[in-house]
Amino acid sequence: MVTGGLYRHTRNPMYLSFALLLTAGSLALGNLAALFVPGAFVMVMTEGQIKLEKRVLRELFGRHYEDYCRRTRRWV
Repeated sequence: MVTGGLYRHTRNPMYLSFALLLTAGSLALGNLAALFVPGAFVMVMTEGQIKLEKRVLRELFGRHYEDYCRRTRRWV
């Protein structure tokens, strides 16, 4: 289980970077409606991917993963 580097600050650095890139792209478009995209991405990833990954990691790493989750935020 990796807990160093970026993983010290967020449990999902790749998903966070995608969300930030989508937000930057939406702002670059200058269209407030485009901000729906990063918000939808965060919701879909949280419900469709991250919660599944969390369940699997909890089964694999047990207490160590639970401790990591308590000290490290999901997004930021």
